[in-house]
Amino acid sequence: MLIDDDEGVRRAFARILSMAGYRLRVAADGEQGLAMLREFSPDAVLVDLTMPGMGGLDVLAEVNRVSPEMPVIVISGTGIIDDVVQALRRGAWDYVSKPVEDSRLLVKAVRRALERATLLRENREQRANLERLNSRLSAAVEELREDQEAGRRVQFSLLPQDGFRVGPYTFERRLFPSQCLSGDFVDYFAVGEHHAVFYLADVSGHGAASAFVTAMVAALVSRHRDAFARGESDLVLYPERLLESLNSDLGVRKLHKHVTMFYGVIDLRSDSLVFSTAGQYPYPLLDDGQRVQVLESTGRPLGLFPNARFTRHEVSLGSLRRLVVPSDGVLEIMPERDGVTGMERLAAMVGRTTSMESLVEGIGIDPALHYPDDVTLLLVERSSANG
Repeated sequence: MLIDDDEGVRRAFARILSMAGYRLRVAADGEQGLAMLREFSPDAVLVDLTMPGMGGLDVLAEVNRVSPEMPVIVISGTGIIDDVVQALRRGAWDYVSKPVEDSRLLVKAVRRALERATLLRENREQRANLERLNSRLSAAVEELREDQEAGRRVQFSLLPQDGFRVGPYTFERRLFPSQCLSGDFVDYFAVGEHHAVFYLADVSGHGAASAFVTAMVAALVSRHRDAFARGESDLVLYPERLLESLNSDLGVRKLHKHVTMFYGVIDLRSDSLVFSTAGQYPYPLLDDGQRVQVLESTGRPLGLFPNARFTRHEVSLGSLRRLVVPSDGVLEIMPERDGVTGMERLAAMVGRTTSMESLVEGIGIDPALHYPDDVTLLLVERSSANG
């Protein structure tokens, strides 16, 4: 839209801009121009600075008020550069002089203003889109955080009571997840009157997917525990057979996760431990008060090899002081140093420890930190006959 009181200027500008492909509406004064502006929204406004009645600066101020992003190009006659400077300070986008000696300058000014307006509009739309996306993302992140926290509470509710006791044996556990949810899991429980079962499972990876598999492993073991209680099966008391059953169950489900696991059964009558391992490392450490024995055993991780077989081991617990079953996250905190392997450093620490707290402190675990891998400790202590 062109606002100019000079009819000759209006005709000249109309001819030039029409030839350049623009459609032009014209107004003879400021009041008429503003009335037209309210009827339709042009892509740009060209306004003469010196008109009788309402001048160009007043038109500029009103256009900026009702349509702040409207490109306004002021038209100035010769010798009124001060008015041009004032117009630019008040928000004019550009200016052209009259009479127009080179029509290309007028067309270029209009094109430049329209291109800038398009960029501003696109930027505004993109900012609005980003704000909407950020709002949705923030809501999604908050929902995910709430879901993870709920999952964390569920997962930790599945853990056994700390300080659980069966006969002379006391069980404690510590689990320090690397993320909100853990890929490690530990459990212990009595089976009948004469046995106690305990195990540590470490699922590959981290986060919700691994935590889901830990819950599945716990449910599968509970199924065998319930079967024993109903008198239907004693599989829960046979580590090597139970691991074969878990391996089959996990393999059938094709979870794309594998599980390392230590599974032990204590016979309270003979004070003996039978156990089997599915790729679990570090090995459990048995402290009898004289030395720390590493319970080495081999076995393939669960869920990878359909026909995997597992070996049954047996060891006496008659002189047991404590048994420690760690997850491999411990070795991230106790790496090899000065030619001493992490396993050797851990064994020395177990020999010096007096409680779960001293074990955690001795290893160097800071509960406030998140380590690269989940860190889990299962401690089994045996009290003396008079204890």
